Amino acid sequence: MATIVFSMVIVHLRSLHITKALPGQVHWQRPDEGWICLNTDGVVSKLNGFGSVGGVFRTHDGDWILGFNKSVGITQPLQSELWAILTGLQLARDNGYERLMVQSDNLEAITRLNASTADSDVNALVRAITRLRSAGWVTMFRWIPREANKLADAMAKLEASYDLSFFVVPPASLQSLIMSGISTLVYWTFRISLIREKKRHLKCMDHLK
Repeated sequence: MATIVFSMVIVHLRSLHITKALPGQVHWQRPDEGWICLNTDGVVSKLNGFGSVGGVFRTHDGDWILGFNKSVGITQPLQSELWAILTGLQLARDNGYERLMVQSDNLEAITRLNASTADSDVNALVRAITRLRSAGWVTMFRWIPREANKLADAMAKLEASYDLSFFVVPPASLQSLIMSGISTLVYWTFRISLIREKKRHLKCMDHLK
């Protein structure tokens, strides 16, 4: 019975768009089928002002595609967030992704990038990102809570150099973050599947009355 239930959960994982989380938790928000999701983050040391950026590409099912990080030198928090997004967009373009959802926990960055005046923004990185977005593909920028962006944050905090580093498999130190996200997704998928089955059962009972 447990095997059957678990199989049902796995099937539903590929058909549901889950946005709920356990009480007190927020987890990664996956895109629609056919889209690639890019989570990015930038961090700046309070001690010396040096920044680094990181990001993760995943399928709509949450499968790891590619991770990256690099150092960007002395910078400001907003600049590091924009560098992370620009670096991720360049990688996505090089890999031929046609539909890309970019998720960042920096509200100012997302607001400025989604503004109708982004192509004339005073920030050169905003203008560079905007030009890249218009290069014949579909992109969507979305703000998410910091709690939903933990994997990208962890990537940005890994040891980084000025050369761009790639991770075709998740670093071992990030496995717990990945599994916790999967566990939450499986839990809510199971709960929703039970609710749907209950509603279907009640509907059938009404027809029999």
